[in-house]
Amino acid sequence: GVVPRSPPSLLRRRAPSPLGHIHIVASPLATSASQKGLIPSVAPTPRSVAQEEGSGLQLRAGQILLPSRGIENDVARARNGGARTNLPTFVPRVVGRSASEPVLCKTMPLVIKGAGGGLLSPQLGVNPKTPRTQRGAVRKASRVTMSYPEMPAPVPPPRPRTPSPPSSRPGTSNMGGSRSMKRVSFSDEKGYEKAAMADGRSDQAIRHACLKRSMQLMDSLYDLRRIGVDKEAEPSAEPATDAGKTESSKVENPKNADVVDEPLFYQTLGDVADTEAELRRTEKMLAQAHQPVHEYGGSRHATAVVSARTLAVVRRKAELLQACEARFAAFEDAQARRDEILLQLKNDTAPAPEELLRLNVFLRGQVHKGGNPLEANKSDFGAFVSSFGIPEGHKIVKKLTDIGSQATDWWSQAALREAAAGTDTAAVSRMLDLAADILGSKDHVAIVQCREMLGNILAGNALRSAQNIQAKDAFNVERNTKPQPESARKAAEAINLEIKTAVAMGAPTKHESLQQAKAIATKLEAAEKDRLAECVLVFANEAVAKDEAKAAKCDGVPPVGPASEAADAVEREANIVVKDRGVPENHPTLKEALAIGKSLRDKDGERKRMLAREKRLAGK
Repeated sequence: GVVPRSPPSLLRRRAPSPLGHIHIVASPLATSASQKGLIPSVAPTPRSVAQEEGSGLQLRAGQILLPSRGIENDVARARNGGARTNLPTFVPRVVGRSASEPVLCKTMPLVIKGAGGGLLSPQLGVNPKTPRTQRGAVRKASRVTMSYPEMPAPVPPPRPRTPSPPSSRPGTSNMGGSRSMKRVSFSDEKGYEKAAMADGRSDQAIRHACLKRSMQLMDSLYDLRRIGVDKEAEPSAEPATDAGKTESSKVENPKNADVVDEPLFYQTLGDVADTEAELRRTEKMLAQAHQPVHEYGGSRHATAVVSARTLAVVRRKAELLQACEARFAAFEDAQARRDEILLQLKNDTAPAPEELLRLNVFLRGQVHKGGNPLEANKSDFGAFVSSFGIPEGHKIVKKLTDIGSQATDWWSQAALREAAAGTDTAAVSRMLDLAADILGSKDHVAIVQCREMLGNILAGNALRSAQNIQAKDAFNVERNTKPQPESARKAAEAINLEIKTAVAMGAPTKHESLQQAKAIATKLEAAEKDRLAECVLVFANEAVAKDEAKAAKCDGVPPVGPASEAADAVEREANIVVKDRGVPENHPTLKEALAIGKSLRDKDGERKRMLAREKRLAGK
């Protein structure tokens, strides 16, 4: 309806009232006839409180449509003899009491300030030129609540709520023994109630939404704080390793016997018996509990911030345990194929599998530097959460260390058996290398003991190998008429390699068998030099034989020069073996060869003199 015009004396507006409300008060000077013209369509205006009580009428609030005070009605005001408002529009900045205070409505309205208070109006732009604006018609009307001085402002009736069944979400059941018996209504597939929004622009609707949103936020924060604690008050049929294990159950663990009511953040960092599955369940619960907190605008609340750090720690440790458990399973599978791998190493057909190697390097990357992440500096939380490791005493670390030690013992014993059976020392060395590379320590107790036990066997094997190599060299010398220096050199190098390998595998350097093998190698090295000198001597004798054969073919004095060239060749061969092969200059055989070369040079000088004598005789 529309309020009819009436003299200004009959109506007066009260002092500024809450936004969206106009209190209409009857003037005591108004006549009854004038007041009847002001009677709304709902009920007559009471003259006094006594009359209201005796009339039996029940006063109710009403709403009327009035032209809005926004700039969109400026054309209508000018057309009807009024003045344009030309009021600026602005969006007030709502500053909450804290950064985590929820926003109470999706969009804030614009407030048009005027002399008579403020009216709410949506944000408007410049008036477009349309037929409606050209006619001067009202373009915007507002619903204004009208109330009486004796009557409170209308409050929307609360909506009936049906109690929902108890929540089955982790962290909400029984609320840790709370007496409030809180219940949560889940909406759609999110699993939590949607954030409360204001149904209208009235103060009552906004206050109601504010209260409901605050209650939702407090409930969600309460649930977030109870993660890992709610199972404390109720018996659980799940295993004790469930992610919802209580703080008290962790305290009962001997590793936490001196800690009481420890927060989940420190429980996770210091726990030495948790698994990836447990942490994944805890991670899921924390992530689900964070969703309603973000929905209700509490993401920067202190509880949410601390819980987000806890969630980051849980995720990091779950990833570390996942890597450790995967490496443990891969190591077990590889060790189960140890007989096949042993045959491959013995025949040198395949290298050792990577799953068995460098287990200590892997553990250094997973265990926290310093041993205990609880004692680490957390001032730079981003750097801490991306670099901390699992505690040094964690059960998965002990399992990996134990299985590595067992594998080291097995491979050490396997190498010992193969060495005792006379297997090639190179194959035994490959087995010992695998045993040492499992934990990366050559000083492992089992390896040291194995090397000590293998010392005698390896030294004996080296001596037998040296004797066999010496016999092979003697056979080569017997079946060849010429000296064999290369055979002696290769034999000496092979024996030295056997000795070096035996010492590297743990054989004592002063072992009697190794001393005998070294003597054989030294003898072959000397034999190489003797054979080199013999080669020079053979070359000198061959040069003499060739020279004599050429001289026998000549009818008279042999030509001058070939004998000197043969002597030069003998000297060159002697210099090569001395400088390049280490034959001493005073070697008897080498001296003999050089003497033969000198005789060839002397013979060439004799021939030169004889040839000159013949020329002199022929000239006479």
